[in-house]
Amino acid sequence: MNTSKDKLTRKEFFKRIGILALMPFGFAWFSSVARDEASNSRAKQVKIKLPVDKGVTFKDDVIISRTDNGINFFSTRCTHLGCKLNKIENGKIVCPCHGSKFSLDGKVLSGPANNNLNKLEYVVNNSSKEIIINVPA
Repeated sequence: MNTSKDKLTRKEFFKRIGILALMPFGFAWFSSVARDEASNSRAKQVKIKLPVDKGVTFKDDVIISRTDNGINFFSTRCTHLGCKLNKIENGKIVCPCHGSKFSLDGKVLSGPANNNLNKLEYVVNNSSKEIIINVPA
């Protein structure tokens, strides 16, 4: 025998369908937040003592390029396929894998890379006399 407790009202039916329909979006949002937090926790900081010498230096995952125009910090990963940049030839940063060449201010001079080097964010800590560079994972 059916009682009013056992019957599913039209309003309750659509409410349940709505909740079920929204669950994938909630899962996707939660997954993206968790992924962002995980990648932020894998990011690291590289510390460089002041003053920074003129020229190009490779430290950990950072290219430090100080010229007359200022100082730049770049990722050591080539923008072509991610090879680790680790050498200078004739005043150019050169990819050891495929030969892409970059200027000391990170601009592509010759390919196969099409994109400039990725600049890294940094802060200067005057009290400790160091530059703290944020290196993404």
